[in-house]
Amino acid sequence: MNRRRAARVKCQQAWNRLSGTRGRPQRAMRVGGKKFNYRPWHLTWIASNKTKIPVGKQFSHRCHNEACIEPTHGVWEDDNLNKSRNACKTASHVILPLSQGQRNVITLCPHTPTCLAPLEIHSWSDSRVSVHAQAEGSEPGSQ
Repeated sequence: MNRRRAARVKCQQAWNRLSGTRGRPQRAMRVGGKKFNYRPWHLTWIASNKTKIPVGKQFSHRCHNEACIEPTHGVWEDDNLNKSRNACKTASHVILPLSQGQRNVITLCPHTPTCLAPLEIHSWSDSRVSVHAQAEGSEPGSQ
């Protein structure tokens, strides 16, 4: 039986009552006479880092959970880099089964800091690793 699942990254969730445009929580307030749109992760990031939001940057969710307000799960970066993180949505790290008492992790994410979307493989019989094991004549780590 192939058992595979995406490992869950623990995220703090935004409140439901902050629902706004496009299903994302959003509110607006006036600062110095100008309208400022903010999302909950803006506020938690400002509170935890004691600094202003970088001008011209976007908040990129490293955990790929748009409702997450955990400040350590985000990074401010340019639009192109933010969009390039979508390639890591399915798996940024592959966590392999125990081999000789150790778990090996393969990092697929090219970003710094890395994305937080691990894919955990619980069995060497998983179809993604069994092809390699058959080609070698044994399961990895069974030597």
